[in-house]
Amino acid sequence: MKIMPISYTGENSGKAIRHIVPKISLNSQIGSHGYLEFNFHVDNPDLSLIGEESKRPPCLEYLALYCLRGDSQAITELIDLKDIVEFMSDDEIKIAQSNQFNIQRPDSFEDGNPSIKNVPLFTKFNGKYYSRYDFHNIQSTNNSSSTVLNKINEILVNKINPLKIVFETGDFLIFKNQETMHKRSQFTPEYNGNERWLMRLFGMKDTPKNHLHNQLVLRS
Repeated sequence: MKIMPISYTGENSGKAIRHIVPKISLNSQIGSHGYLEFNFHVDNPDLSLIGEESKRPPCLEYLALYCLRGDSQAITELIDLKDIVEFMSDDEIKIAQSNQFNIQRPDSFEDGNPSIKNVPLFTKFNGKYYSRYDFHNIQSTNNSSSTVLNKINEILVNKINPLKIVFETGDFLIFKNQETMHKRSQFTPEYNGNERWLMRLFGMKDTPKNHLHNQLVLRS
């Protein structure tokens, strides 16, 4: 597919493959090692989006998941960003593209989760929209940005039927991270050696040289 696997220093101990499996010590975490509902988001949303002028390292373009062991309770949902944009007014899209949002760094980064302030929720580049939406970590800074977040939440709940997937052993899924929002339902692990187990890998298709950063590790 000509996609370059990547990892980030400071996240997942710099390893390219992350094991998505519940851990007893992290059972209250909303994330890859927990079991609670992981609402709609893109991965690593604090990093720089396609088309965004920023000195932060680039956000991954592709997210791949391979299932080693499934769980029928755990439902993965996907929604295409362009379907969300269709329900938004021009004014709402304009606000989403303005620097009126704060975002927390995900818990998977070992250096804590500092807030990235005054960034856009959407960018647009070569006719496509890209997003850093993360239900758990995005914050509004004023009434206008709060209204846009509420509108997107309402669209996600009431306007769009997401693609729903229940992973089975051997299933492989890859999608464009910044153009797709994904979610995982709550499930109940028994911690008996038969827990849901996926392998996750990030990728880049065409990383501009001016976006390379020492936090990004290309894997040949």
